[in-house]
Amino acid sequence: MATKKSGQEYNVTALRKSIAVLGVIKDSSEPLGVSEIARRADVSKNMCLRILETLTDLGWVDQHAASPVYELTLAPFQFFANSRNRTTLLDLALPALKALNRKTGESTYLCVPYQSKALMIHVIKGVKPISVTGEIGASYDLHATAPGKVFLAWDEATEPSLKRKLKVYTDKTITGGKALRAELDTIRARGYALNQEEYGPGLLGMAAPVFNEDREVIAAVGIFAPTTNIAPEDFEPSYAKAVCEAARAASS
Repeated sequence: MATKKSGQEYNVTALRKSIAVLGVIKDSSEPLGVSEIARRADVSKNMCLRILETLTDLGWVDQHAASPVYELTLAPFQFFANSRNRTTLLDLALPALKALNRKTGESTYLCVPYQSKALMIHVIKGVKPISVTGEIGASYDLHATAPGKVFLAWDEATEPSLKRKLKVYTDKTITGGKALRAELDTIRARGYALNQEEYGPGLLGMAAPVFNEDREVIAAVGIFAPTTNIAPEDFEPSYAKAVCEAARAASS
């Protein structure tokens, strides 16, 4: 006879499934029905329906009156706003991000290291007719992005990331351990990292480290630029000084 789960075990499972359901709705560009949400979240349809009913009662999810589809409300944003108000990193870095945005005209961002990824916590869209940008809350592989390479270069704890198979995004992605270590040595020597179409064709990136008072890298300030705005060979000489100044300002 199967052993009945304790209330604590059930609640943890329900919480995980609820977060999975919220994640599916958050990542979708359009409202979704119960069956599709359940499929993407890998939960049963009955469990998914119960979760959605609870989230609707709490005001976190809205069910359309005209059709049985669901989308997020602003309640989650409001819920986490209080914790955001207690966070000082973005508050301190924001003036530097805005100044970099004005100086370059390109999209600027602030990333932090999180679970062996580069997590984007703020983006200011570029003012040029053509701009590329990232999504707040998105996480990116370390080896193929400028902020990710910053974290690799200044954090020995990320060394295991170099030993596993690295994903190839373009024909310019650095995937060999020896080549990547050489790249990280160069980054530490010059003080900033480059992404020369390594994450996506036509996408350039640059980032510099933000240090705390103990000289530990806690974030990266950087810019995105499409090759339609600037040639790859002109990207580094045009923006390296501005990116490094913004990172120093954020650090100070």
